[in-house]
Amino acid sequence: MPQIPRYQPDFSLPPYAYVPGHHPHPHRHPSGHKMETIPDLPVTADLSEWQQNRVYLTGIDLFNHGYYWEAHEQWEALWHFTDQQSAEANFYRGLIKLAASGVKIKEDNFRGAQRHAEKAKGLFDEIEQKYGKPKIGGLQIQELNGFCNQIMHQLSDDQVPADLQKEIVFDWCLTPG
Repeated sequence: MPQIPRYQPDFSLPPYAYVPGHHPHPHRHPSGHKMETIPDLPVTADLSEWQQNRVYLTGIDLFNHGYYWEAHEQWEALWHFTDQQSAEANFYRGLIKLAASGVKIKEDNFRGAQRHAEKAKGLFDEIEQKYGKPKIGGLQIQELNGFCNQIMHQLSDDQVPADLQKEIVFDWCLTPG
């Protein structure tokens, strides 16, 4: 994979990517990495100016570098600030499910990863169908759906390619633009 872009280069990545049952819990365990993932508490979850949303972009960086649980935490903080019936809520929930899929792959729970990808795809589909938004947060909804389809296809019948058994389990990045 080529160089992975950074959207918040002043944010230091944690010393390890948390995987339940494999690492100390970042916040609850005394030897957890205590990652201060949320660089600024979100003031808004509005994605009309996503380029200035440090919490969102830090989540993108974490996800792209294989910190799926930590990315989930970022996006969940934003999701709490949304109108739960909005396109933004579905978008954040979809990203959370996509990140959960990465965690499940690292846990060797491939059916769980596939289910999370299916749920993410359903949420992304709704953004296009119900809200008429082909792009949100700088990300193309069709591309996100393609990533979900790729996960579901690769994990069907528990057939996991060997290249998914590494720190960064996806061979693609979220690249807002």
